Formats: sequence, C-alpha cells, structure tokens
Amino acid sequence: MVKISIEIDAQLKNQFKSLAIEKFGKKKNFLALALNEAIDRWISEFKLPNKTFEDFSDSKESTQKYADVVIEGSSKNLLESKEVNLKDFQDTNIKLFYTIGYQNKNINFFIELLKKKGIKTLVDIRRNINSKKENFSGVELEHILRQHQIIYVSLPILGPPSEMRYELYNTKNYHIFFDKFRNYLKNNINNLKKINKLTFPICLLCYEDKASECHRSIVAEKLIELNNEWMVEHIELAKKEWISEKDLTSFDVKIENANSQISMNEA
Repeated sequence: MVKISIEIDAQLKNQFKSLAIEKFGKKKNFLALALNEAIDRWISEFKLPNKTFEDFSDSKESTQKYADVVIEGSSKNLLESKEVNLKDFQDTNIKLFYTIGYQNKNINFFIELLKKKGIKTLVDIRRNINSKKENFSGVELEHILRQHQIIYVSLPILGPPSEMRYELYNTKNYHIFFDKFRNYLKNNINNLKKINKLTFPICLLCYEDKASECHRSIVAEKLIELNNEWMVEHIELAKKEWISEKDLTSFDVKIENANSQISMNEA
C-alpha cells in the first residue's frame, strides 16, 4: 500500500481546482475524483510512489503545465491499492464565482453568457460606470439586467484610481500596475467583504475580455484569499468567437459554446 500525502500552496490549489471543475464539472466530490486521477498520473508517469505538488512546483516546468499533464487523459492503475490524504481537497462547500468583460460583446450575447452560468448578481467594479458602448452604462445596464432577474450592484471603490490607470496606459506595465492595485485593495478589505453578503452566483464586471489584462483578476485573487472555500471561473471568448464592433448591433445571439478560461481599460 502506498501512502501519498498532499502539500499544496493556495495558488496551486486554486489552479488545480479550476482544472478539476473544468474536467469533472460540479459532480459531488469532483476534487477527490481529480486528485485520485492526479495520483495515478504521478505513479505511472514519474514512477514515484510519494510525491507532493511542491516537488513539481519547484521544477523548471511551470505549475500550470504540470497541472495540465496531471489532469488530462486517463491514467493507468499500476498499484492495487493506495491510501490518499484528501484533507486539503474535501471541500464540500465550494462557492464558485465568475468574472466577465463586455469587450467584443453586444448586450444580448452578454446576457446569454450570464444566464448560461446562472448568475444571480452582477457586481460592477468599474471605477467609472459610464460607457461609450451602448447598453453598458450603469443605470442602463441595471434596467436591462432587472428584466432578466439579475441583480446589479456597483462597487466603484474596487476599481483602480485614475492615476493607476493613466500610468498603465503610458507604460503598458501590467506587473507594476497589478502590484500597486494589490496594495490598494489591502486598504479596502471591508469593501471586498461586501461581496460576501450578495446573492450567489455572482459575476464581477469590467471591460476587457481577458482577465489577465484586467484588474478584476486581482479582485478575484483577493476574494479567494479572504474566503478559502471560494474559487473563480473567468468567462472569456476564444478569438474565433469575438464579434467585430461594427457587427455588434446586428448580431443575433445564439450561444452554443463560449469557452471559459482564465482579465484593463474602461470603455
């Protein structure tokens, strides 16, 4: 019998959870299913009976690449039995939340994306809720969402101050921008905690399609730090699904398959 103990930091744990839910959906004990598959992969791929996530996170390969290898495909059962410590993964009360950007989407397509995920509350974290894009200014958007039984909440305090945005515009340095914004959020913990009281599932709103280019990814990061049982899914479009701005007004929405993956400008 092989005993495998799991040691994992918060960042890698969240990556693992995201991959697990992508593969196994919201099945009961989906994390345990994914972890068992991962362990089988360790045994078959690396021929080592006792490994930890940290062993691999310190290697030259990125943790994301390793996590992909761990989860994808079917694994071989090379041992008859194994004892698994699932203490870090027995999360029966996982609370999933979402983020989205309205770039390259018209209002109908945007609403369909929210409804597909069962969103109950849209949390607008733009510093300025006015938008040049039709239907996406705060008051107008709230009215439209109400027609679809989706609650609109504006928390502009969770948007980056103008001086940060101007600096990003001039330097294009997201690393510095995100570091400064993290420090900014440290002084806004009480405002972050307001989100805890909202009706779930919630979705954070800003402009950019890609969460990696938007401050909402950092807001999501901080929410997970404050709430250990939370995990995030960033709703994004594959490039082929992008709609040109000139076609937005005439696009008739019928959503078939919008990719959900891991997003700064305000319109």
